[in-house]
Amino acid sequence: MTLLMPQWFWLLLPLGISLLYHYNTTGNLAIQKRFIWLLFSMLFLIIALSQPVLTKKSVDVEQVGSDVVIALDLSHSMQAEDIEPTRLRAAKNLLTTLVNEDKNNRFGVIGFTTNAIVLSPLTNDAELLVHLFEGVDETLIMTKGSAMMPALELSRKMSRSASPTLFLFTDGGDKRDYSEEAQFAKRSGLVINVVMLASRSGSTLKLRDGTLLKDENGDIVVTSQNRAIEILSRITGGVLIDGADLSAVQKIIESQSDKRYKSKTKLVQNEELFYYFIALALLFFMFASTTLSGNFQQWLKRRFL
Repeated sequence: MTLLMPQWFWLLLPLGISLLYHYNTTGNLAIQKRFIWLLFSMLFLIIALSQPVLTKKSVDVEQVGSDVVIALDLSHSMQAEDIEPTRLRAAKNLLTTLVNEDKNNRFGVIGFTTNAIVLSPLTNDAELLVHLFEGVDETLIMTKGSAMMPALELSRKMSRSASPTLFLFTDGGDKRDYSEEAQFAKRSGLVINVVMLASRSGSTLKLRDGTLLKDENGDIVVTSQNRAIEILSRITGGVLIDGADLSAVQKIIESQSDKRYKSKTKLVQNEELFYYFIALALLFFMFASTTLSGNFQQWLKRRFL
């Protein structure tokens, strides 16, 4: 038998001290017996809380999934607040939930501004990926431009799949024509899905001192979504999603999955035993609070003596 939560046994100390104190301070034999029954009841209850199980033989389970590449726009415009709390934080929150819930697929993460860099190779280690997303500090990002081609080229190198699924988390970048990038993606077999993290009306950008970002002419900069990037998803057979829609991302991953990635994991099945100890705890509690214990003792004497 194995206890999954043995930390509950610390309750035995105050319980034992309390019951023993009451046991020693009373001379009534019947009351002393009830304290003993109550002690056993609490003991079995604590064992039940500790989740006793019988561990069965582990079984190897094969998991089948796909390679999913995440390209995260880290340019300064991703700090805009038209997507709450900010564009970048909305992306990080979505991705954290996504990797925690998806146990089958591998995720690789790329960060890009005017250049691209691998933040994480393909992995199904959700804990590692969550720490990665938490560690991306948007306040340290000062690059005010974004280029898609470096992110696409690096995405193609990351996966050996014939047609890896790519998600671009971006506000659309700066270009007005992404035809060159779209043709490269099509030749490379990339299936590009764009998660548009910007509104049509746009938003201003704050600097570190709280003032608003202005252009060379002194006018306040307003950054809005760039729909020109939609050509990337349209030509490659992908989808454009408006906003941080987790369910839409999950549905796309499932529909575009090529099931090329295979891994094995050990599944350990446990037989729960807590209900036996709950039953014993109830039985001894009845002994302590009723005359059942006396009747039980008399039955034993008649039966075996």
